[in-house]
Amino acid sequence: MIQISLPWERILRAKVLEVDALIPQRAASRHSALDRLKRPSLRTRFLIGVWLVFFVLVAFGIHGSSIALAIEQWSPGSRYAGYLIPRLAGGFPGLDSDTLRGSGLSKSQPIRTDEWLRNTPLVLSQMNQNPRFPVINTGVGDGENMLLYQLAPVWHIATLARPATWGFFCLGAQRGLAWEWWFPTFGCFTTLMLLLEVVLRGQSRIAAFGAFWFCASAYNVCWSLWPAWVVFFGALCCLSLYYLLTSVSTRVIFISSILAGIGITGAIMILYPPWLIPTGYFFLLILLGLLVRDGRVGTRSRQAHGFGDESAGLPRKPLGYLARRRLVGYRLDRMIGIAIFMAVAGGLIFSFLWTCWPSLKVISGTVYPGHRRSAGGDYGLSDYFKGFYNFYTNYNLVGTLGNQSEAASFFYLFPAVIAGLVLSSARRRALGLVGWLALIYVIAMSVYSMVGWPQRIADVTLMSYAPGYRVDIGIGLASITLCMIALAHGQTRVSISGVRAERKKNLVAAAAVAPLFLVAAIALGSRIFGIPSGGVIIVSSAIGLVAYASIVCYFMVAGEVKAFCTVLGLGLIGTSVFFNPLATSIDQLYNSELARQIVLLDKAAESRPLWVCYGPGDTGILVTLLGGRTISGIQFPPQIGLWRDLDPERQFDEQYNRDAWVNLTYQDGQRPVSFANPSPHNLLVNIAPDHPALAVRGAKYILATGYAQGQIDRSRFPVVYRSPAGVFTVFSIGQTGGGR
Repeated sequence: MIQISLPWERILRAKVLEVDALIPQRAASRHSALDRLKRPSLRTRFLIGVWLVFFVLVAFGIHGSSIALAIEQWSPGSRYAGYLIPRLAGGFPGLDSDTLRGSGLSKSQPIRTDEWLRNTPLVLSQMNQNPRFPVINTGVGDGENMLLYQLAPVWHIATLARPATWGFFCLGAQRGLAWEWWFPTFGCFTTLMLLLEVVLRGQSRIAAFGAFWFCASAYNVCWSLWPAWVVFFGALCCLSLYYLLTSVSTRVIFISSILAGIGITGAIMILYPPWLIPTGYFFLLILLGLLVRDGRVGTRSRQAHGFGDESAGLPRKPLGYLARRRLVGYRLDRMIGIAIFMAVAGGLIFSFLWTCWPSLKVISGTVYPGHRRSAGGDYGLSDYFKGFYNFYTNYNLVGTLGNQSEAASFFYLFPAVIAGLVLSSARRRALGLVGWLALIYVIAMSVYSMVGWPQRIADVTLMSYAPGYRVDIGIGLASITLCMIALAHGQTRVSISGVRAERKKNLVAAAAVAPLFLVAAIALGSRIFGIPSGGVIIVSSAIGLVAYASIVCYFMVAGEVKAFCTVLGLGLIGTSVFFNPLATSIDQLYNSELARQIVLLDKAAESRPLWVCYGPGDTGILVTLLGGRTISGIQFPPQIGLWRDLDPERQFDEQYNRDAWVNLTYQDGQRPVSFANPSPHNLLVNIAPDHPALAVRGAKYILATGYAQGQIDRSRFPVVYRSPAGVFTVFSIGQTGGGR
């Protein structure tokens, strides 16, 4: 008997079979999700371990600040007792703590004054203001807007986008400082690893090493880990926007929208264009490249079936891994996510600008940095590859390179990637859109730094706010990205004959860049060691550096992942690990004789007094740290109203209208106030302590140190307290104002 199947019956039968097939698949999917919750992936466990290290460091209050130098400066003759290694050594017989005290991890860095004498004291002063964590810190002259200081804790809605400051609100000064010190680097490592993982289509191990490479580089370490703060926000914003625009998970879309809003706000609040603008362009190019790459229709079918990009030499991935990471059609949850992103970013940025607008207007009109403009072209070949000499310059002051921080850079290995591209068409195909964009970026920024751009182009692109010697951060990021792509491609499995051919090309690529490295190494060595006295040292060090760089480059283009990561990792650790100290306690800041007298006299006054500080030691900064008021110390932006009261005719506007360290010089009331700049970043004010402008502001105490103690007229300003050791003297200012 012939059975006739109607169309609707066939459709119904097909639907039933489809449902039957989906039920076990859905059950298996739920079972797989439960397994993942019970046993996290290796990557997840690795990141959990990384952040456990962070929390251990914070729990023990371990940080890398060089604040010990400020402690010893404000308490002459004392020795900081909070270094971690001597403390540990004290508990083990046979270990000489005094010898260990001289090790790199127990030695603060004098060159990092902008950290230990500027940033950290101002940050700690927020805890001693009343009320705590104010937006306007009245301890500096007429008040400083602390939202302009990227790592200062402030009770403000914009603090949601400043996670490095969160520790101060609940962990106290020491652990808050530890949180602030480590969070930028741990956050940068995590976000940069996850972003590179997307770039490399899931190769977590190579991505992790790329993130480590940036965080362990001398450029980050020797700038007190501040570059990591910039890159953290850039990578967070780039990664979050990518998932916001590509994910099919509603939960991921909403989380990404919030993180993207926080990331872009946090970046804007850093207010340092020389780092922000180059890194901003890099992450924008990476984001565009990823969106175009993962949104191309031509690649979806292969990716959806679980294949990686075989032309790029990347391994296959599980079913749907790449299919979930592509541009999809309009979705309501995505539109809501974009709206959330705009609301979070817009609200936080508006609140920041609304609070800081008067100060931002002052900054824009300053001589420095407001009027600083550049077109690049201030870098030479030896400056460009100075990272290879960081094993020496990190620990030795080299005048021709400025200082240890200015001399710090990255290991630039991208010339070997370029050589590989010239030699191999397969490498050119494997580089991919993201890699080509990174290469274009490296070339453009290199031209800017060493040759320069036309001023009009620099102005239009805002690169005029970034001097050529500050774009290392962007070139370093792009170089690391290129090298990680080349390393991933080097793992491609080819035939035996292909392996032999590639091996020859790898050797040629590594050898091709050796002359470039040699010329740069000799040129830089000549600047460091001098000619002709350092001839032997120059040649020997140059040969050693070129050999090391060539070996590393070969491992990279050959795809020898373990060898590459081991050799380069040891070089990074050996170069930078001993730069910053490992310190703990900061109690000595508050327990010195000077600190106790400042607090005692401050509390004894009927109204909050203004301290007028003279002499060496930057004691005005200590007064501010302890919650007192002074006009010396750090002013950014400059307090134009204060200085105009002292200079009504604006004769010295160029001297004080800048970001500067303010120091006072004593003079009698018969001479007018004058200003001078011993250096571009220092402001010296010659002023009498009883000047009417200071009397109006409540000037009550004179704090004199060193030679300044003998300059004070004791017949007019009686002594309130004199240090038994003669280190400092406190004088009282009468209620009657003196003349100019």
